Amino acid sequence: VSKRTRGPSYEELVLAGKNLDHEEAVRVIQADLHRTGMEGVDEAVLENVLLAFAAKNPKIGYCQSMSFVAATLLMYMEEESAFWTLCGLLEDILPEDYFSERMSGLRADLRVLQKLLSEEIPELAEHLDLQGIDLSPITVNWFLCLFLNTLPADWSHRV
Repeated sequence: VSKRTRGPSYEELVLAGKNLDHEEAVRVIQADLHRTGMEGVDEAVLENVLLAFAAKNPKIGYCQSMSFVAATLLMYMEEESAFWTLCGLLEDILPEDYFSERMSGLRADLRVLQKLLSEEIPELAEHLDLQGIDLSPITVNWFLCLFLNTLPADWSHRV
C-alpha cells in the first residue's frame, strides 16, 4: 500500500522548499549540489527535487546521500518524475526510518549485512572481528546512496 496521499503538487512542493531558508536542509543541499559529480545533471533541477523532498518530508529533511540518488534518477527521467520516484523509493520501498534521525531502517540493513557475512563468509567475519574492524562506518554510505556511488555506473544503473 502506497503511503502517498493526495497533497500538494510538485510545483507547490518546490516553492515550499525554496521558502525553507532557515532550515539546515537548504544549507546542506546547496553545499552538496556540486558534489554528486554526475555529468549532464542540471544542478538547478537537482536542487528543486531535493528541496521539494525536504518540504514534503520535514521529519527527514535532507540527508547528503539523497543527492546521488536524485541525480541518478534525473539522468533517466524528467524532473517531476524523478521527484515522485525519489519519494517512492525513500517513503515506500526502503525500510521506515532509513533516513530519519534514528536511522533504524539503515541500522537493520547493516546488521543483516553483518549476519550474512558471518553465515556466508565466516572466515572473513572472524578475521574482521579479530582485527577489531567494524564494517558499519565503511558500508553505511553504500546503503544510504543505494550503492550508486560505490559500484560502477553501468552496474548500479542497470538495477
